[in-house]
Amino acid sequence: MKRILAILLLLTVLTGCVPTYEPAPTEPDVPTIPVTEATEPETTEPAETEPEPVMEQQPMVAVSVPHIIDIETKNDTLIFRKTTQSMHLTLRDPDVAEKIILDFLNRVDRHSTDAESVRQAAESDFTDNPDWIPYFFDLIYNPTRVDHSVLSLYGEAVSYSGGNHPIPLCTAANYNIVTGDVLTLGSILYHIDSKDALVDLVIKNLDAIAEEKYLLDGYEDAVRKRFNRDESFDEDWYFTDDSLCFYFAPYEIAPYTSGVIVAEIPYSELTGIIADEFFPAEEDISEGTIVSAPLDKADMDQFSQIAEVTIDQDGDMVLLYTTGAVRNVRIQSGTVNADNGEFTAVSTIFGTYTLTPGDAIMLKIAITDTMPALQLSYESGGELHHIILSESFLNG
Repeated sequence: MKRILAILLLLTVLTGCVPTYEPAPTEPDVPTIPVTEATEPETTEPAETEPEPVMEQQPMVAVSVPHIIDIETKNDTLIFRKTTQSMHLTLRDPDVAEKIILDFLNRVDRHSTDAESVRQAAESDFTDNPDWIPYFFDLIYNPTRVDHSVLSLYGEAVSYSGGNHPIPLCTAANYNIVTGDVLTLGSILYHIDSKDALVDLVIKNLDAIAEEKYLLDGYEDAVRKRFNRDESFDEDWYFTDDSLCFYFAPYEIAPYTSGVIVAEIPYSELTGIIADEFFPAEEDISEGTIVSAPLDKADMDQFSQIAEVTIDQDGDMVLLYTTGAVRNVRIQSGTVNADNGEFTAVSTIFGTYTLTPGDAIMLKIAITDTMPALQLSYESGGELHHIILSESFLNG
């Protein structure tokens, strides 16, 4: 049975005229009967209407970071799970895409030693005790900003090898989407002297949440110490659509129970601090709706830019495209509350800045009868739209 997603969309006019009558010819000396000449009725020109705004197709910038899951069992019991990611990047310049992908995969590979240590611990510690809790190592990056100047991803490497709780390690990756270069703190600053103003903004932001997040005494010194490093550091921060964020791992400036602490600096406060090229572009027209079709039903000739997303290697091929421009398209995995249908995102698998007519997302996905665990979101008409990816039941 093919499983599909569903979503869908309508003008007329008329005019006329009246003939003109001439008086009939008369004989001389015979009085004539006056005839009133019919006149053309006044016609009202139809009011000119503003044409609907249309965004021309733009070079596609899209990133997909599907999960790769490896498990190890012993005596039919799961003892260890490792989750990492690959990357697929859709850009006009394939050399830039390859450069970014290679750096990203190298970052993932740097954690392989930590993952192997947890796996070996699971093998040595495993017992047939029914209370056994599997060990795991999960490295998950989430795209936080994807546009024509920046690709930013924030990630956490979370490991568990016994004990009271997992241990998180924060990480990030930031790229110049035009050159493929890794962005460092120094490369995004408007001027090297603007770093001091940025530090003040970070501390000001943290001051506002210090009480709520139970920040440790002296956290200001810890922040200044971090920024005293060379400006070449390329982690500890990332871009979002709204702000520049600096993160602090548990225990760094707050207790474990406070989680990861994030200082979010809005772009409105960053003028003269970061270079102009790293501010998001002006809002584009976005008045479209995302629709879908099975791949074998779609007219592929109308699409010149296609991003590929593989959720399930054994899944069906579904094409997502738009009736007009939409912005900030995301596909997220997560969980759905069985009682109220509320979706809670866990990770972002795919992101693109703008989807216009002529663009498409080729999605390989297994849509099952069970509760869905994927959500599509996009901005259009000034609103954020959410769609749960599930069976439509239109074909039974």
